[in-house]
Amino acid sequence: MFTLLDDINPVKLSAKTLLFDSWFAYPSIIKRVVTQYPLDVVCMIKRSPKIHYTYEGESYTLNQLYQKVRKKRGRAKILASILVGLGADEHGREIQARIIFIRDRNRSKKWLAILTTNLDHTEEDAVRIYGKAAVMMR
Repeated sequence: MFTLLDDINPVKLSAKTLLFDSWFAYPSIIKRVVTQYPLDVVCMIKRSPKIHYTYEGESYTLNQLYQKVRKKRGRAKILASILVGLGADEHGREIQARIIFIRDRNRSKKWLAILTTNLDHTEEDAVRIYGKAAVMMR
């Protein structure tokens, strides 16, 4: 992925956001994209006991974070969101991201998670950006 990014030079393309699926959605990869390229990331993230995010100074898996957040009532499509840390950059500053928990439209009792590193994105913006890409990939 990084070889491809180097070859296409996102700056010349005026790209602002890199979208990808959960295959590449590891904090170390997201952190590298944000620090090495002037790009925000929007991606689906997967539940894994091996992937951790920092919240309030503690390390949590995605499932643990979902248990911590207060969910919206009723049939809301966006269930909750939470600000997390992905790790420090080369200057020791924490790279932050927003994780948005959404209802799985195919299985109403289940949830999915989308991550954005652009903290100016609203929850709806991040879901819309990822959703447009997912429709184009079908």
